[in-house]
Amino acid sequence: MNNKLAVMKKEKFAEGYYNFYKLVLLFALGCFIGDLYEVLLHFIKNGELVQRRGVIYGPFNPVYGFGLLLMVLLLGRVKRNFKIFIYGSVIGGVFEYMCSFIQEKVFGTYAWDYSDLFLNINGRTTVIYAMFWGVLALGVIKVIVPLMSLWIEKIPVKFGKAFTICLAVFLVWDMSISCLAAERDYRRQLNLEAKNVIDIYLDEYYPEEVIRKVYQNSKYITDIEENALIGDNNQ
Repeated sequence: MNNKLAVMKKEKFAEGYYNFYKLVLLFALGCFIGDLYEVLLHFIKNGELVQRRGVIYGPFNPVYGFGLLLMVLLLGRVKRNFKIFIYGSVIGGVFEYMCSFIQEKVFGTYAWDYSDLFLNINGRTTVIYAMFWGVLALGVIKVIVPLMSLWIEKIPVKFGKAFTICLAVFLVWDMSISCLAAERDYRRQLNLEAKNVIDIYLDEYYPEEVIRKVYQNSKYITDIEENALIGDNNQ
């Protein structure tokens, strides 16, 4: 009888929110949707289609993927809407601030500057945008993730596991090479020569023109400093 019940109960792929396969696919979907959002937002504002990637290969923006994962892991069990909004605002504001800080200090670039906006925090985030993160958290936890979860669980088990592992390996490699290439590009801006085989490889296959084409929305701190210096000399 028990064997019959076991056969009748079909195994479901990536069941539950805190399943490795589910989290990987949610992360990938968050990366893809975030990249699409950036492209559409730029098109609406500027009337041109340009790539707004967060990595060198593929239409992915890991900032949105990690943001989605943070919300799922930290807010997935929170039931009250008000708490989701408050916690989501704090998490989103801190996350956005840290992304901006790390991007500037590690890669010598920045993708946004809110210095001219009301209630901004060092130009890296604002209270208003933090509240937007809170609203987004409500939508993610109450609507988006449940729908994504149902869709993911319909994937055949064997295919789903193999596909997710391959996707995870690719994303880890993609993010790793992208970070290494961007950090090496920053050191090139500082006129620091290659120190090892990895630097030589990055200089050959990911030169400045490649990096600037990929990260079209990033502004370089070195460019800003040079322009400021030229302006001071012309005065």
